[in-house]
Amino acid sequence: MSTHAFDLDPNMVWQARQRLAAYPPGRVTLYQADVTAIPEPDASFDAVFDFGILHHVPAWPVAVAEIHRMLRPGGRFYFGEVTR
Repeated sequence: MSTHAFDLDPNMVWQARQRLAAYPPGRVTLYQADVTAIPEPDASFDAVFDFGILHHVPAWPVAVAEIHRMLRPGGRFYFGEVTR
């Protein structure tokens, strides 16, 4: 099992790398990316998690389509979002 995580802000990726440095390498892949153009192959993940970011994305329908593209058939999208 592996985890891929990304953020638009390179400083946030750097901070995550610092926090994870004490753990064994190879289980978490961190990189900078935009949720509307995720550099991952189609149907490559069993699950995608959103920790309250989509409400910050002006083109959120594009982001949801990208997430759908990355999920394998039967994959799950788990999210917590701010709503009115």
